[in-house]
Amino acid sequence: MDAYCDVIRGAKLLLHQIRITCNELRPPFLLKMGLVESLKSLFSYARMFSNYEIHFSTDQLDVHLNEEQILGVYRIVQELLNNASKHSHATQVAMTLGSTEEHITFSYSDDGVGMDLTAFEGSFQHMGIAGIEKRVLSLEGIVQFHTAPKEGFHVTIRFPKMMMAR
Repeated sequence: MDAYCDVIRGAKLLLHQIRITCNELRPPFLLKMGLVESLKSLFSYARMFSNYEIHFSTDQLDVHLNEEQILGVYRIVQELLNNASKHSHATQVAMTLGSTEEHITFSYSDDGVGMDLTAFEGSFQHMGIAGIEKRVLSLEGIVQFHTAPKEGFHVTIRFPKMMMAR
């Protein structure tokens, strides 16, 4: 009987973990709440487990982002927060989200240890950075990374409000 209970408990735990993973892959609230409110929720969650403060500012986005854009920015922010937690030793993280007439703009900055990006070119050690680059490219945008040892990590992203028809 104890073995049967252990199997049931294990199955329930596994099911719970699958649900969490599915929600992380495509959070159900993301499209309903919109990007800004979803990011605020993500920041609230991240603050519980991080050693850094998060500052976020946004102007009112005067554009309706499509699902790919919303999910893309959300995933980029997740990766940046993940990097801040694992690598940066930052005490302050600042992000802004805004728009111009033709573009959506996003910037990230932390006061962490920074890094020498040239030392890792062509390496798989920074797959998170490569993932961000690929995500921005899929949004038809551009990304710039600015970092150096002891100078923090800074990212600027810009992508068009209206994506080309595929």
